[in-house]
Amino acid sequence: MNRLLIGMILLAAVGCGPMTYMSQVGVRANKAYAGAREVDAQHQAPYEYYAGYYYLMRARYKGGYADYGYARKYGRKSESMFRKAKRISIEKTSRGEVTPASTPAQSSSPKKKVILVPDDSSGKSEEAGQ
Repeated sequence: MNRLLIGMILLAAVGCGPMTYMSQVGVRANKAYAGAREVDAQHQAPYEYYAGYYYLMRARYKGGYADYGYARKYGRKSESMFRKAKRISIEKTSRGEVTPASTPAQSSSPKKKVILVPDDSSGKSEEAGQ
């Protein structure tokens, strides 16, 4: 009976790491990421947005090596930074402070397509055997 109880506790302890990692990084941090992108936070609050993005990438990296403690820590930081970026972006938009990078560039002329052609001024023939 004691062995069964110890086995159940160990199984629960081993299973907690991946479950809490997926809950934090796979769900909460990713939702916060999507929310920040919706409000154009990458242009309105770039420091917070990119800090959150790189914390999320680091959390995924740590999770890939089964280092779930650090992965959850980075996931929480990521979620926090994305929420802060979203809040700042909403505040700036409500005050009318839209940064130029977030507005599409208006061009008076259509973009020209450039085609590069190799220069054949060497005088050599392209035929094989000469």
